[in-house]
Amino acid sequence: MAIKGKSKSRGARSVSRGPKPVYVPVTTPWFRRRGFWIAVAVVLGVGAVGGLWYGFAKQAREDRERQTQQRQAAAMAEYQRPIETALAPVGQPLPPTGFQAFPDLAGALDPLEDGRRAEAAATTAEAVQEAAAAAADAIDGIDLGAIVEGKDLERLFVVYLFSSKDGMVEGLQLYRQAASLVALAATADQQDRPGLVSTARDVLELADRVFARGYADYVEAQVMAGTLRPLGPGAGLPTVPTGPTG
Repeated sequence: MAIKGKSKSRGARSVSRGPKPVYVPVTTPWFRRRGFWIAVAVVLGVGAVGGLWYGFAKQAREDRERQTQQRQAAAMAEYQRPIETALAPVGQPLPPTGFQAFPDLAGALDPLEDGRRAEAAATTAEAVQEAAAAAADAIDGIDLGAIVEGKDLERLFVVYLFSSKDGMVEGLQLYRQAASLVALAATADQQDRPGLVSTARDVLELADRVFARGYADYVEAQVMAGTLRPLGPGAGLPTVPTGPTG
């Protein structure tokens, strides 16, 4: 028999479960990651290989340059011996790297303009003609082809050699012509002498310029060969021009 006034008991409410815990991995610092150290090892390995390659390449280049300069020094010595012998009667080196050719020839022209010392001028002119002709023939006879053939020399060095030879020979030939004009002026009458003296001066100035260009190329060849011996105390190397002057 049911007891009135009593209600049915309600079932207990179920408590909802909280979210499941999610695993959050711990982030490894970048400097402890394996991939980072692999990349570092690769970079260091490439750098080491590059450094070794650069070192070997630099050493090989320096060896080639040293061998080339040694060959050029040998070629320069072979060329320089007959040049110095030929130029000995022509004049004297002008410190630090120049050369003064036939200094007496210009001095012989001054008295001729005043009609004085014609005999001395003629003697000087005759001596210059002989010396210039002999020096020109001696330098022109140098076989540069045989000196440079098969020696694997720098192209610019070879150009300097040939340009110096041509320039000095042309300059010496012009000195010979100037001396010939001086000799003519020394024996000419007072009416014709001024014109001959003026022409002789012009040719002499041209000879100075042409010979100086050839001698400058001769000096530059010595610079490239490493054999230049500057003249005079404290003399330094000349300024290297942009190219051969011949």
